[in-house]
Amino acid sequence: MKRPYCLYAALATLLVPSSALCSENRLLNPDFDEDLELWTSSPPAEWSPFDVDDDPSSGSALAEATCDFIFCAAGLRYEPCLAVEGGEELLVELSGYPLDFGGDGHQFLEWYETDDCTGPFDLFSAEAEEVFPQEWFRMSRSVTVPGSARSCVFSFTVQENFGVEFSVHFDKIFFGSAPLFRDGFESGDLSRWSFAVP
Repeated sequence: MKRPYCLYAALATLLVPSSALCSENRLLNPDFDEDLELWTSSPPAEWSPFDVDDDPSSGSALAEATCDFIFCAAGLRYEPCLAVEGGEELLVELSGYPLDFGGDGHQFLEWYETDDCTGPFDLFSAEAEEVFPQEWFRMSRSVTVPGSARSCVFSFTVQENFGVEFSVHFDKIFFGSAPLFRDGFESGDLSRWSFAVP
């Protein structure tokens, strides 16, 4: 189910924008309400009732780490091919909850020049972000699509270098156009803002 993604802003609780800015999530099943359909991992992740918003009608994906000689990583891959346009600004976000060990959170985008995610691709890796065990984290990145790209594949992991297996809950994932918000603070145009009385 696609849900609109809205950004709200406030300034010292006195100013609020006159409207919310929304962007459509291009992912299907981003909140794991009932299952992990369209998402894959190795080994296969499991559906869990543990939800980032404590929503009893939803859940999360519980991914187990796999290890090699260098590091261990737990993650998910969105299987459907995602259409993009060269030059557009994307917002990519996800929540995670490492159970045993922290590490570095990574987001990956495979850019293809075809419409169906086939052929050679360029791999984009967002800057790693440190995450901690027993805490929900939120990773958010704004990415510019390369000019020649027409489709992409999205995946993400949490990695650690201690060679110890661990698991991570993932939830509330977003992939869509980055909402544009001009606050007007530099120009002095505050017409989009109004005073709110507590």
